[in-house]
Amino acid sequence: MKNKKGFTILEIIMVIGIISILFLTLKNTFQYKQKDYLYAETCINKIYGDMNNFSYAAMTSK
Repeated sequence: MKNKKGFTILEIIMVIGIISILFLTLKNTFQYKQKDYLYAETCINKIYGDMNNFSYAAMTSK
């Protein structure tokens, strides 16, 4: 009887399945972090714009 070297098809499919599950989990995690970052950036830009408008109005009003 010969010694088999290498992997069987079933083992390769299982490894690919596990890797794909891990990839999808990490993808969703980073996707939500990106949305949170964009929301925070939008809030900061809005506050910055409001402060600039307020300071401009305070400097130019009589």
